[in-house]
Amino acid sequence: MTRWRGVAILTVVLLALTGCTGFQKSGEVTVGLEIGEIPPVDFAFTPSGPQAGAEPREIVQGFLDAAIAPDGGWKAAKQFLSDEFATEWDPAAGTVVDTASRRTVVDPEPHPNSTPDVVPDASEFTTISIMVTAVATVDATGVYTASESAQMQLDYELETQPDGQWRITAAPDGVLLDRFSFDTAFDNYDLAFFDPTWSFLVPDTRWYPRVTAARDIVNGVLEGPSPWLAGAVSTAVPDGARALASIPIDANFVANITLSGADSMNADTIGKLKLQLTESLSGANVRDIVLSSSTRELAAPMASATPTTVSLRALVGTEEGFGFFTPDGLDAVDDLEQSALAFPVASWEMSEAAGHGVALSKSGEVVRISSTMSESVTVDVRPGLIDPTIGPFGDIWTVPATAPGDVTITMPGGGATQLPGAMAELTQVSHMQLSRDGTRLAVVGLVGSQTELLVYAVLRSADGTVLNLGKGHRIRDLRSAEVQSLSWVDDAAVGFVVAGETDTTITVQPLSGPAANTRAVADVVDIAGSSDPATIWIRTSEGKLYSSRGNTWTLGGSGILVLARQQGPAVTR
Repeated sequence: MTRWRGVAILTVVLLALTGCTGFQKSGEVTVGLEIGEIPPVDFAFTPSGPQAGAEPREIVQGFLDAAIAPDGGWKAAKQFLSDEFATEWDPAAGTVVDTASRRTVVDPEPHPNSTPDVVPDASEFTTISIMVTAVATVDATGVYTASESAQMQLDYELETQPDGQWRITAAPDGVLLDRFSFDTAFDNYDLAFFDPTWSFLVPDTRWYPRVTAARDIVNGVLEGPSPWLAGAVSTAVPDGARALASIPIDANFVANITLSGADSMNADTIGKLKLQLTESLSGANVRDIVLSSSTRELAAPMASATPTTVSLRALVGTEEGFGFFTPDGLDAVDDLEQSALAFPVASWEMSEAAGHGVALSKSGEVVRISSTMSESVTVDVRPGLIDPTIGPFGDIWTVPATAPGDVTITMPGGGATQLPGAMAELTQVSHMQLSRDGTRLAVVGLVGSQTELLVYAVLRSADGTVLNLGKGHRIRDLRSAEVQSLSWVDDAAVGFVVAGETDTTITVQPLSGPAANTRAVADVVDIAGSSDPATIWIRTSEGKLYSSRGNTWTLGGSGILVLARQQGPAVTR
């Protein structure tokens, strides 16, 4: 029986690039292009079948080369398996992403069926074992999880077949790709679900092979959200609905989706489901869909959702006042009385469309700001409060740094509530912000002695009232990093600032996917997203304002006292 050793996250098979020259007799596995190496223009994966008389190492190498192509259910790779095992091996069980240069062959161990009296004939049986270093995993549903260089051993058992040829008779399910191959074969797609009030679309990012993306996306939507997000989102998918295996896409990029178990859907539900599927498939170049049940076309006007976009401009505070930064001065926030911010402001989060916001004063108090009031209203005076955040229903979130379990939500009417058992994983919290749709809370805090980035599902009722938080979903271990600031940069990724001695690292971290890091000037203390994830604003302690331009940072201005985080429009219930 095939064995896993090390970190058994999920079963996988080792995958190498086409064109590898085979295994060495010992030491590191021979691989193709290294991470970051650019392939030639005509680079393509053209897996071939096993050669007659191939030795066990050549068979395993050929299997790894062929397994990079998911076409036809990994038909090419299955040619290297025995007829019986080809029906058992499940390549869709998951994916591990590894560092190719760290793959090594380990010395074979005795066959598990060996006894002192019965030793298998080495000319008919052998085992090839490989040690790999995983940097990420993708489970069978497409959920990507980073793993900090976890080591695991993979065993491949081979036997000679009746025709005298070696074939693999046991191997781990799933596939493993080096990071270059993963980027080539897979892509990320945002499955669309609704928030509990049916106001916003919430992305749930999955990673699928490009050649099967349309089918995988539809099945992903029908199967529901990721487990950690369940309870924070809603879906129009009726219970038991399933799609036909084929999702034809015509020349006009229209996908034809036929569902079983959907005959009783009403027009409202059909419209919502059409929006979910259309938005989800847009990442796979599908422009429209035709939705049918087993008996009729499911025709209805497509539903709509409230956008979560914010201004592209930086929202700041200066000696002149508060507003959107321009080279010529400040543009005032619509309907916001400057007197509402007539106190020393340490941090500020605002929704222009909502006309309300929240601020932390330099004296440590949290206050509500509203376009309907000329003065701010104090909502929390507990000592040690971190930067507050505000949701689309006017809910203000506050928490002391040393008491994560004492997170408090204050509603526009003034009522405050605490969430039992919230953020139980944390011993301290340093940063938090709600997503613009109000369904997720991104948090930086201590889990034991390690700094971690987590996201919590926000469980709300149908009217937007906060009920509780889900269990923390770990995005990445930041170890001992000194995080200065945190902000959502779009609906599916957060940005954060890590201080260094001579410069600062700005990290954009998707909730599902690899991070992107850039270097910026030293002493950055604030970060804020905008309506475009490519445009991020940062502020230094000296008041200099920079914006991102690709991998560079451009000085936009100086004299900035506060860089505000922006939220999406409010929803009135």
